[in-house]
Amino acid sequence: MADDVINGWAQGIGSGGALAVVTCALFLIGVLSGSAGVGGGGLNVPLLMFALKLPIEDAIVLSHGIILGSMVAQNAVNLTRRHPHDADRPLVDFVAPLLLLPAQLAGSAIGLALRTLFPSGLLVTLSVGLLCTVALKVGHKGREMLRHEPAVGDGMRACHDCMLAAAQPARPWSALRTCGGLPWRHVLVLAAFLACFVIDLLLLGGELKLPLLARATPCSAQYWFFVLLGLPLSALAASFGLAAVGRTSREGAPSSDDPAWRSVEEPMRDDAHSPFAHAELRHAAILPLAASCVGFVSALVGVGGGELVAPLCMALGMPTEVAVATSSFIILVCEVSNVVHYSVTESFGRLADLAVVLATCACAGALLGRLLSIAALHLGYESVPVLVLATMLASSAGLLLVRAGTTGLLFSSDAWRLGPLCGT
Repeated sequence: MADDVINGWAQGIGSGGALAVVTCALFLIGVLSGSAGVGGGGLNVPLLMFALKLPIEDAIVLSHGIILGSMVAQNAVNLTRRHPHDADRPLVDFVAPLLLLPAQLAGSAIGLALRTLFPSGLLVTLSVGLLCTVALKVGHKGREMLRHEPAVGDGMRACHDCMLAAAQPARPWSALRTCGGLPWRHVLVLAAFLACFVIDLLLLGGELKLPLLARATPCSAQYWFFVLLGLPLSALAASFGLAAVGRTSREGAPSSDDPAWRSVEEPMRDDAHSPFAHAELRHAAILPLAASCVGFVSALVGVGGGELVAPLCMALGMPTEVAVATSSFIILVCEVSNVVHYSVTESFGRLADLAVVLATCACAGALLGRLLSIAALHLGYESVPVLVLATMLASSAGLLLVRAGTTGLLFSSDAWRLGPLCGT
C-alpha cells in the first residue's frame, strides 16, 4: 500500500482521496503547531501511518520534511518580533540555543544513524510513554497558568500593560552585545556551528569531493568519524553558551534604585530578560546533556523535538511567548540538519516530491496558528499555547496507540527484532 500511494502520487493518479484528507489534516495540525511553537511530529507520524498506510520508517522521514515547512513559517513571524518585556531585545532568547542547540544536533545525528537498529515496536512504545509523560507535566502547568489569567473582559487591559512594559528602554546591565536588536556574537557562533555541522553531513554523504575522501559507506570507520564529529563541535559551541551564562550570572539583576526604572510601577522579573540571570554554571552545564538526549530520542521517534524543547524552555523560566519562539528557532535549525542528513543519505528518494507538497500545507497552517497564538498572548492568555501543546501531546500518544492496536504492531514478533546497524 505504501508503494501504491507513493507511486500513485508520482504518476498523478490514484490515492487522491487519501492525500486530500492528509493535506487538510496537516493544515489543521500546522495551525495547532504554530500556536504551540512545535513542529507537530507527534501527530504527523501517526497520521501518515494511519491514512497513507506508510511504515513508521517512511512516516518519520516525511515527518521531518513537514516539520521543516512548519518551522519556516513560525520563524518568519518570530524573528521579526520583539521581547514582550523589552522592545529593544529580540523575541528569541539566543543564550538558550547556544546551550541546547549544538548538543541537540549532535544527539539527533547519532539518533538518525542508529534509527534502523531499533525495532518498530520499541519506537512506538518509547514514543507513547514519552508523549504521555510530557503531556501530563505540560497540562498541569497550563492549568496553573489558567487560574491566574484575567477574565475575558480584562484581556485588553492586560495587553495594554504588556505594551507599556515593552516600551521601556533596554536594561543597561544586559550581558548581550546587540546590533539592530540581535545579539550578533551569539548568532554568528550558531551560524558557524551550523555551517561546520552541514559540511560534516555533506562529507558523510560524499556530496563534497575532497582528495583522499570517498563517499563514506555505512558503518565504516570514515562513516562513524563524521557522525561522531558533531560531539566535539557541539561541546565547543556549548562552551560559548556557558560563558554567556557566566557573564549574565555575574552581572545579576539591576538595583531597584536604578533611576532608569523608577518610572516603572513594578520591576520586571529577572527571567523576563534571561532565565540565566542567577544560574550557576554547574547547573547550566547539565542542559547540553539533556538537550543531546532530546535530540537522540526525537530523531528516533520522528518528532522535531519541540514537544520536549518547549517544556524545557518554559521550565527555565522564560515567558511563554519567548519559550515558544526559542523552541521554534531551535527546531528550525535541527530540522535543517535532519533534512540535509536525509538528502545526502538518499533517505528521501521517492518521498521528496510528496514531502514538498505536505510541507507547504503545514507551512500555511503554522503561519495562521502563530498569528492566532500571538493574538491570544497579547490579550493576556498565556495558557493558550501551553494547553494546546498538552492537547497535541496527548493526541499524539492516543493516535499511536490506536495505530498500534489496529495493526497488531506491538504483538508482532518482527516488530521487536533489532534491525541492521546503519541500514546495512
